[in-house]
Amino acid sequence: MKLLTYLIYTLLITCMFACGGSRHKNKREFIKERIEKRDSMKALHPDTIVKYREIRWEEKKAKIDARFDSVKVARDTNN
Repeated sequence: MKLLTYLIYTLLITCMFACGGSRHKNKREFIKERIEKRDSMKALHPDTIVKYREIRWEEKKAKIDARFDSVKVARDTNN
């Protein structure tokens, strides 16, 4: 039983060192890193990357605006 406990502790310590103990990233850091990876994969000129980023933002904003518009229409029809 003691041997099993020592084995578990050894595995636990090994896993902790193997993971590196790096600090955890928050959601914004993950998103920023993902966007940077996506942009670097294209290997485009920085101006082109900015253009694609603006296009993605416009698409995202259009979806958000459409959602709010549909909520307004639903409120108006209920009243």
